[in-house]
Amino acid sequence: MTTTVSLIPADTTLITQSTCVWSQSGTHRDTLTNQAGCDSLIINEVIYNPPADTTRLTEMTCDSSLLGTIYDTLSGMAGCDSIIERIVVFSLVDTTYISGTSCILGEIGVFETEFIDVQGCDSLVIRTITQGMADTTRVFATSCDPASLGVFEELLLSSQGCDSLIITTVTFSAQDSTFITSATCDPGSAGEFVTSYINQFGCDSIVTETVTLSISHQIDIPSSSCNPADTGVFVQQLTNQFGCDSIVTETISLLPSDQTQLSGTTCLSSEAGMFITTHLNQYGCDSIVTLTVSLVQADTTQFNFNTCDPAQIGSIETLFTGHDGCDSLVIQTTSLYPLPVLIVESAIDYNGYDVSCEGSTDGSAIANVTGAPPYTYLWSTTDTDQMITGLSAGDYDVAITDGNGCMTDGTVTLTEPDAFLIGFEVSEPDCFDQQLGSITVLPIGGVAPYTYSIDGTVFHASPVFTGLDEGIYQITSLDANDCSTTEIISIDVPLMVNVELGTNQSISIGDSTLLEAVINLPFDSLSSVMWTGIDSIGCANCLTQIVAPIITTAYSVSVTSADGCADRDSMTIFVNTDYKIYIPNIFSPNGDGVNDVIMISADESVREITSFSIFDRWGNLVFGAEQFQANDSSISWDGKMKGEVMNPGVFTFRLVVDFSDGHSEVRYGDITLVR
Repeated sequence: MTTTVSLIPADTTLITQSTCVWSQSGTHRDTLTNQAGCDSLIINEVIYNPPADTTRLTEMTCDSSLLGTIYDTLSGMAGCDSIIERIVVFSLVDTTYISGTSCILGEIGVFETEFIDVQGCDSLVIRTITQGMADTTRVFATSCDPASLGVFEELLLSSQGCDSLIITTVTFSAQDSTFITSATCDPGSAGEFVTSYINQFGCDSIVTETVTLSISHQIDIPSSSCNPADTGVFVQQLTNQFGCDSIVTETISLLPSDQTQLSGTTCLSSEAGMFITTHLNQYGCDSIVTLTVSLVQADTTQFNFNTCDPAQIGSIETLFTGHDGCDSLVIQTTSLYPLPVLIVESAIDYNGYDVSCEGSTDGSAIANVTGAPPYTYLWSTTDTDQMITGLSAGDYDVAITDGNGCMTDGTVTLTEPDAFLIGFEVSEPDCFDQQLGSITVLPIGGVAPYTYSIDGTVFHASPVFTGLDEGIYQITSLDANDCSTTEIISIDVPLMVNVELGTNQSISIGDSTLLEAVINLPFDSLSSVMWTGIDSIGCANCLTQIVAPIITTAYSVSVTSADGCADRDSMTIFVNTDYKIYIPNIFSPNGDGVNDVIMISADESVREITSFSIFDRWGNLVFGAEQFQANDSSISWDGKMKGEVMNPGVFTFRLVVDFSDGHSEVRYGDITLVR
C-alpha cells in the first residue's frame, strides 16, 4: 500500500488599511490554525495617511477685532481631520466724493454724510461746495456830451442765482477833422484856413485847408560861339501854365580855336623842323595845324636766341639800308638755356636698403629734375615715366630732355640686404611630456629687428620658445622688411617610464599574495625602486614583493629611470572579514520546543555581546542584556515582558557586538512574534 503525502502551503492573508494616527500605523501579524491544521498567517499592514482635507475661506469685516486666521477641525469620511481655514481680512471704507458750486455763503463748505453699506461697514459721502463766481459784463461807448461821460453799473441775477454785473464805460468822442492842401502863385492867397462844422453825431467837424505858394520856373540854357560879340548871359521872362513867372536864362560862351599837332620823321636833316598851317574848323573858328618832323637815327633791330650748346653763345651785328633810305642795324644775340639738373635715386627706403629682401623685385627709382618743364624720360629698362618700379638690385640709367630740348643723363645703383637665414639652439626636455624643451632662433642676414613665430600666425620679438614637448616644429622669422624664412627643427625626449601594479586584490585574513611591478624598460635602466605600505622589505629594489596584510592595505611603488624620468602606481589589497553572527527575525514561543526563544548565535569572530535590547512598536523595552557570550541559551527572550505573555507583533532590536579583531559594530533589525 502506497500513501502519498502532499505539502499544503501556508495560508497567508494580507490586509492593507490606513489610519490618521501615527501610533496606529505599522505591520501586525496574527498566526491562526486553518482547517488543515496548518498555520494561517494574517498580516495587517496599517499605512499612515496625514490629514489632507483642507478648505480655505476668505471673508471680509469692518471689525478689526475679528481679523485673522481661524481654524475649524472636523472629521472627514475616512475618520481623518478635515480642516477649514477662514481668513478674515479688513474691508476698506466705501467713500464717495461729490463736488458743486453755490452763490450762498451758508451752503459753501465740505459736508460728510455717513451711511451703512450692504456689508454693515461705513459708507461715507463727502460733498465739497465751492463759491460760484459773479458774472460780470463790460460794455464800452463814446459821446460828444461831457455830461454823458462816466462808468455806469447795472446789477442783475445769473442762472445760478448769483449777481450778474454789467459795467458800461462811456468815453469822450474825438472831433472829426478834415485836412485839405492846395497851391497858389499869389502870396496873399497862401496860408492855413480853418472852418468848423457839425457832423452826424452832433460833434464838431473841423476842415483845415493849407494853401502853399508855387515857385516861379527858372530855365538855364548854355550855348557857345566863335564870335566874342555874341557871348554873354541873356534873361527872358515868361508866364508858365500856373500863371507864375517863368524865367529863361541863356549863357553863350566863346569857343576856342582848334589846334592839331602832327609829327613825322626823316633821314634828311634838311627836312627836319616845325611847320604851322592855319585852317577854319566846322564852327568857323581858326584851326591851327602844327607839323613837327624829327630826324631819325639809324634803325636797330635786336634778335635774341637761346641754345643748349655753350659753344653757340654770343652776338652778331649786321648793317642794312631801310625802305626809307636810313641805316638798319640787326643785332643777333644767342644765350645759353638754364641746363637741367638731374638727381637719380631710390624711391623707397627699406631700412637702409633699396630692395626689401635678397632676390626681391620691389625696388623703385625716380629721376628728380630741375629746369624747364615738361620733361621726357628714357630709362635703360625702356620705361618712359619719371619713376620706375618692380626693380631688383642693380644699376639703372636714365636720359631726360627738358622743355627747351636740353638733355642730360644719370645712373642709380639699388642695393639689397644679405640672404635672410635662421639657425637654432635646441634644449631637449629631461623626461617625456614635461614640456621642458626650448628652441632659440639665431638669425643671419636680413634687416634687424626680427620677429619669430612657432605657428606661422602669432609673431614675437623674443627668439626663445620654451615649454615644448617632443615633436617637429616649423619656425618662421620675419625681419624689419617683412622678409620671411622658415626652417623645421625637431625635439626628442627620453622614453617614458611606465609602471603598473595591476588591479586591486581581495584576500582572506591570514592569506598572503604577490605584488609585481611591471615596467616598460629593462630593469638595468632603472636608477631606483621605492615601495610604500610594506612592513618589512627583504629586497628594497626588487620589482616583486610578498605581503600578508591582516587589514585592508594600500601599496604603491615609484620607479626612476637613468634619464631621470619617473612613474608611480598604487593598488589596494582588501582583507575580507566575514563575521558570522545570526539573529532570528521570527519566532513562536508556544512551548513546542521549536523556535521558542530569541538567542544570538555566532562563531569565534565574536568576542562579546556588549548589549542586546528589544523594543515594542511604542518604544517600550521588553528585553535587555549586557556583556554576555554568544550561543548562551540562558540569555534569550521568550516572548514575555515582566512575566506577561506578549501579543503577536513586530519588535525592533539594537545589538552592540565586540569582535575578536578589536572593532565594534551596532546592528538594528526587526523580530516578528507569532503564536
